[in-house]
Amino acid sequence: MNLVRVGPIRWQAVSLLFFYGVPEMTEIFAAVDLTAVATFVGAAGVLVIGIALAFKGISLGKRAVSKA
Repeated sequence: MNLVRVGPIRWQAVSLLFFYGVPEMTEIFAAVDLTAVATFVGAAGVLVIGIALAFKGISLGKRAVSKA
């Protein structure tokens, strides 16, 4: 299935379904709570960036000691 060549009328039909609301889909979207997922992803990102900066700090410290 090639999504690039799909005509605009099909996309309009799908967007109208979501705009006017399909009751089953709105119930599913209302039941899913993504706040815990967003918190986890944010915390994991802070952890990864912190570890990367720690390694960068070690290499910068080594460079400063070797130049002194």
